[in-house]
Amino acid sequence: LLTDIRRTMPPLHGIIHAAGVLDDGILLQQDWPRFANVLNPKLNGAWNLSQHAPDFPLDFLIFFSAGAALLGSAGQGNYTAANALLDSLVYSCRAQGVPAFSINWGAWENTGMTAGLNTLDRWAKEGIDALTPQRGLEALAWTLHNQHAAQIAILPMRWVDFAQSNRMRPFFSAVVDTEKPQTVSSAPELQEQSDLLRRWQETVPNRRPRLLMDTIREEVIHVLGLRPTTSIDPRQPLNELGLDSLMAVELRNTLIKLLDTSLPATLLFDYPTSEALVNYLMKHVPALAQSDDSTADKSTAQQGQNEASAALQQMTDEEAEALLLAELDQLSKGENDG
Repeated sequence: LLTDIRRTMPPLHGIIHAAGVLDDGILLQQDWPRFANVLNPKLNGAWNLSQHAPDFPLDFLIFFSAGAALLGSAGQGNYTAANALLDSLVYSCRAQGVPAFSINWGAWENTGMTAGLNTLDRWAKEGIDALTPQRGLEALAWTLHNQHAAQIAILPMRWVDFAQSNRMRPFFSAVVDTEKPQTVSSAPELQEQSDLLRRWQETVPNRRPRLLMDTIREEVIHVLGLRPTTSIDPRQPLNELGLDSLMAVELRNTLIKLLDTSLPATLLFDYPTSEALVNYLMKHVPALAQSDDSTADKSTAQQGQNEASAALQQMTDEEAEALLLAELDQLSKGENDG
């Protein structure tokens, strides 16, 4: 193609390398062929272009990379690696005098590789909005006139919301502070408790499993993009409803945040139904299990007090007086022995 351009067309002044494919899946499901499937169009194409670019009077050589290379993306280890390597290749091109740079794009609305994927809502919850085509083209025009950096990220960020997400890292703290200073309580015990844990403590014990089941149902509906009125059978495997590996990661991360605890990476594979998930969480999440234990202890103590009170009410005055004298006599002997 480049040979034909050189022979039959006016001088080539710009190249945009935008090739790429997705083959998403959590690392436990990945293998080398799936990595190669994603690496090849990104790297082979970019490498070939980088080898021939010095032969042309280019004004620009743009590699379309992804924000995943900077922020990470659950279930996209192969795609993240491919884009990170693409970013690195830019610096090699620049060393050869080629005006190359990479753009770490965010998702575009209703177009591009994310079209049809159930990812935009998840990123929006984490403070990362999608680009409209108009804003994306405006950003591209800006980069063409401001090529000073080898690598440019174009991501519509809501930094305060991003700071509350699972993607937040210390690297971004200075950026977040410029948007809105974050105040952190010096006393850990004063930090705000999650809404679910607060409601759990306020709910009577026999209704807590229903509270947890309803919460899981709401999150499953949100992740799957179902109607809010959708009925979910507690014993139906969630993958039969369409839950894939990426959605399983999202649901697990949401539960980690709601329950303020760590959860195994294979949670949704080991406990694939809502019912199994509720049973596991109530048994293994400290905040839920301890609350139930303390409540059970209080209930047992209260039951004992009620039974003792009922027994006393059934005694005659003589029986109650005799019991009291026996107790006093026992206490008196204990003091003398001491």
